[in-house]
Amino acid sequence: MGDIEIEVDDNRDSEDEVFVGDEVFTPGEAQPKDEVDERQITEDEDIENQEQQDPIPYTIHGNEDHYDRDEKGNLHLLLHTEESLPKRVKKFYKRRYQLYSLYDKGIHLTTELWFSVTPERVAEITARIIKHFIPDAVDVVDLCCGGGGNTIRFAKHFDHVGAIDINQININCTLHNAEIYEVRSKIWSVVGDWTELCNSSDWVPERIRHKKIPFDFIFVSPPWGGNQYDRDVFDLETLKPLGLKKLCYSLKKYSKNFGLFLPKSSNRDQIDRITRKLYGKKGKCRIIELYNDGHYVGILLLYGKKVTQPIDYHDLNDDDYQIETLSDYEAEMAEAEKAKNPQSEDIENSNDNSEMSE
Repeated sequence: MGDIEIEVDDNRDSEDEVFVGDEVFTPGEAQPKDEVDERQITEDEDIENQEQQDPIPYTIHGNEDHYDRDEKGNLHLLLHTEESLPKRVKKFYKRRYQLYSLYDKGIHLTTELWFSVTPERVAEITARIIKHFIPDAVDVVDLCCGGGGNTIRFAKHFDHVGAIDINQININCTLHNAEIYEVRSKIWSVVGDWTELCNSSDWVPERIRHKKIPFDFIFVSPPWGGNQYDRDVFDLETLKPLGLKKLCYSLKKYSKNFGLFLPKSSNRDQIDRITRKLYGKKGKCRIIELYNDGHYVGILLLYGKKVTQPIDYHDLNDDDYQIETLSDYEAEMAEAEKAKNPQSEDIENSNDNSEMSE
């Protein structure tokens, strides 16, 4: 992971210029079988045709078929084998234990969730980072919760976690999966469109509805546009349901501290400009680069006084999650520099010896 704290300097001539201090570290209703079309989906069928077909019924782990219906009444198979997955997402099946270590316990995922759920390691690191910054936090929200990857890990660390999604089936998956991880009792849920929810407080739990700023932290992993998002420079105003600017303003109404999981190709100039608009010329945000199994998967963008405070990365060390500290990074960079230019080391040693002899 890399942590980049963007700080706007008042003395700059151009409003588009920023000072960047770089600190880096890696730290449902069941459908009866006899009513379901049992035709097989072949590898050669068109993807669109695959998705229009009824799912293949089967029994796994002694359970009956796992289906849910969307608002149009279409059936969705939620408990998959590799054979039951549509062709376009079969490649993700081999990563099932990265998504959920307890996958074999009966994890539910829709086709879309297979490529949009946050990997468990990344979600756990995210939760630990927030816990480090806000240790006394009680009420946390996971907006666009999807299959509950982040919701579950937040519930491991915080007492009350809200799961919000526009899709009822996603909420069903989140609550089912949370039951497997034994954190269901900590989670409350809302089905709704954030563009409407953000204009009221009716959805906020009654016990904290009286608070002007009800939540200690809000997290959102908004849709990036599926597998086809721009991997060169991602325009953050194309995020759904709201572009980054409006999304941040809406989150700020409900929490003083919030974070977003965004593509690694996110436009940093847009982040700079939005930071200025949110908090003025001296405003700060923190960008943490998130890795999974050695692969750079995205950034955690943090806003708020508590989550942009100075951090001792050594406190985030964890052998299980292989979080690499700033000093580790600096040591690696120093070794790399020595390998590139061994003569500089000889000169440095020579200077050291001269100083000692003097």
